Amino acid sequence: MIDWPRVRTVLLDLDGTLLDLHYDNYFWSEFLPDYLQRTQGIKPTDLMALINSYAGTLEWYSLDFWADRFQIDIIELKHSIAHKIKLRVDAGQFLQDLQALDADVYLATNAHPKTLEIKFAKEDLSHYFKAIHSSADIGAPKEDQLFWQRLQKEIGFDLESTLFIDDSESVLNSARTFGIGQIVAIQTPDSARPAKQFNDFVQIDRYSELNLKGALA
Repeated sequence: MIDWPRVRTVLLDLDGTLLDLHYDNYFWSEFLPDYLQRTQGIKPTDLMALINSYAGTLEWYSLDFWADRFQIDIIELKHSIAHKIKLRVDAGQFLQDLQALDADVYLATNAHPKTLEIKFAKEDLSHYFKAIHSSADIGAPKEDQLFWQRLQKEIGFDLESTLFIDDSESVLNSARTFGIGQIVAIQTPDSARPAKQFNDFVQIDRYSELNLKGALA
């Protein structure tokens, strides 16, 4: 499934890949719509239409943008449900196993830096990565080829020896367009929702399916 001896760089997404996406989905599709309907009278359907109009942009992922747009303390709101932040099943073991691989491991995420602070306060994964690269710092979302161009310039990864794992089809397509050698899709990013199907990518439900332990034996 994965040619592990060829892998020299591992790029990992965060939300839905290492962390359960239920926290984010619940916040944006249930908690925030309910809060804004009660406090500002915004209809949930109107809110979701507005949010979705920014899909695939830096604004979509920016807590500062939405805090300004609705004049709310979005950090406090996200902290209020931080108990929902948790690792995906066997993601912790996979990160530990990666440390024995002769490869550089990076976090490549669309998560806003303030989102990372909230999540790492609950599940601190930062020590597993050589560096953390957020689209907010890079100046382009992962859906955009500019993200990959700037990331490659920053860390100098070789396309053919790079493994990228993510749960978003649009991001996976962007990575494939850029030419990343090995790509894996996560089928169950949200533990509360049904598994997704990816026809064009290697797809897994659990990291054990990648047989990293076997490659390291």
